[in-house]
This record gives sequence, C-alpha cells and structure tokens, in this order.
Amino acid sequence: MVKVAAPTDGGSFIERSVQNNTNSKWWLDPSLRGLMWRCTILLGGQYINGYDGAVMNSFFSVPAFLVDLGYPDANTQGLLSGAISLGCECPYPEKLDRVVVGF
Repeated sequence: MVKVAAPTDGGSFIERSVQNNTNSKWWLDPSLRGLMWRCTILLGGQYINGYDGAVMNSFFSVPAFLVDLGYPDANTQGLLSGAISLGCECPYPEKLDRVVVGF
C-alpha cells in the first residue's frame, strides 16, 4: 500500500495534478460565458414558471373560475397546474443551442 501525503493547499492530489485550461475570469472564457448564459436562461424560465404556477393555483380559489371549468376535482386541478410546466420545459434543449450560439 502506497501512502500519499495529505494535500497542504486544501485540494486533493488529482485536483492539483490536472491543469485548468479556463480563464481565471469567467466572462473572458467563451465556454464559461456560454455556460452562464445557459444557466441564466434555464433558471429564469424556472422562476417565471414558478410565478405562473402560483397564479394558476390562486385562480382555483376564485369561485367564478371554478364555475367556468365545471368545478374540477382535485386530480384535474393538479393536472392543470402541472401542465403549465410541461410547456415551459419541453423546448429548452432544442432552443438553447440556437439562442446561445457565439457565446
């Protein structure tokens, strides 16, 4: 069994042996800049989706809305609330490469 000295700088032996090929400032590195744009788009979509879900769920407390829907049961209300996220999630993988090309 080979004993390896504990790292003194807080990183493991593997982390110290692999060379970092990115720029120290993420905005100057094209790959990291593209990654940040993708993360911003995805998280922004999630925040908007959460707001829309809250608005949709609050509509279920309005009697006139329930009358228009024909007094849906709890399962139907859950499906209607969940259907909002399906429309938001499906186009992401296809659109991300088109939106963030060049970053």
